[in-house]
Amino acid sequence: MRVDVEPGIAKVADSLESRDGNEPDRMGEKLPPPVTEGIPRETQRVVLLAALLLVPAAVAGHTLGGIPRGVGVLAGGAVAIVNFWLLARIVVKTTAGPEGGVGAVMGRLAVKFGLLAGSLTLLVVGLQLDAVGVLIGLSVIFAGVILSQVVEWLT
Repeated sequence: MRVDVEPGIAKVADSLESRDGNEPDRMGEKLPPPVTEGIPRETQRVVLLAALLLVPAAVAGHTLGGIPRGVGVLAGGAVAIVNFWLLARIVVKTTAGPEGGVGAVMGRLAVKFGLLAGSLTLLVVGLQLDAVGVLIGLSVIFAGVILSQVVEWLT
């Protein structure tokens, strides 16, 4: 194995094989294959599990903080799930088509971030939902990712 060093960057030689058997790129690992079949099944599982976790989270929020917190949990969870789904759509569109330039990706991500910021502002400032409830709701997507990995390991 040969390692060429550029100023501040170590480059792995072309003789290395990548983990997936494809030719390595200049940093030693090929980019993931394009997503052409729509939203991946694993992503759909994360969304489903997050949606299922949202119900007990909202009940717990209602029990501990009353109706405002329970509604905040539901609204925050809905925003998190939609945000995650939009991110998955951006990945699919970026990797599947020839128009996957950096500018297009950055534009889509900027629009998605603006929608996220606007919707959270609307929930907390405009509708005056419980901010702690919204934060708890936003966390269901992280729990969904972890639970999805556990399900994958068990199957």
